[in-house]
Amino acid sequence: MKKIIDFDEVSAKEYDLWYQTEKGKYISSLENKLMVDLLKPQTGQKLLDIGCGTGNHLLYFLEKNLFVYGIDSSYSMLKEAEKKTSGKKVVINAGAQSLPFLDKSFDISIIFTTLEFCDDPVSVLKEAERVTREKIYLGVLNSFSFTSALRRIKGWFKFSIYNRARFYSIWKLKRMFSYSFNFSSIQWGGVGFFPWVHFSFFRWIDKKTSFKRNPFSTFLGILIKL
Repeated sequence: MKKIIDFDEVSAKEYDLWYQTEKGKYISSLENKLMVDLLKPQTGQKLLDIGCGTGNHLLYFLEKNLFVYGIDSSYSMLKEAEKKTSGKKVVINAGAQSLPFLDKSFDISIIFTTLEFCDDPVSVLKEAERVTREKIYLGVLNSFSFTSALRRIKGWFKFSIYNRARFYSIWKLKRMFSYSFNFSSIQWGGVGFFPWVHFSFFRWIDKKTSFKRNPFSTFLGILIKL
């Protein structure tokens, strides 16, 4: 899988430390709630995390008693993922455009903030469909959100990994789905967290506006039923 940015240049430990901050825990809790509400995972299902990074979602679904596997093209990310999964041998160094699995090997595949950093997103989606029997969950950063606009502005003055990321709107994603694969239905929702989450007022707004079909949410979660 060719990436817009090589994540080996970014410290995997620093990436992981962000999830331990108050802001990181808060945001990931909202994103995970949206994912589980849409996905409705069942004990014993087999799940593939495409672009698993440091393994946060592998651990999350292991704790829900799913059989999990993760692929990523970054050795430094996978090293952290192996530590999290206690050496269960569930992570593989591979690219998302050529998955090393047989057709329909998994009940569920998730692609969580990975598509933004791939140079051929359609190929990634087609490969996900090939190896998945039931459901694909896609989590993306919304191009039509206030937070995305702020990231672009900040990028004019200071380098960020988001300078090279591709953000997606729900409309663009639906167009991509139409020529990427066949599916029976799509469900989606959003999480609308503001940048100033340490203020209780903005957290209150987040909770009021999240988990709805809001095309201007910061984060979009899309469930594709095959």
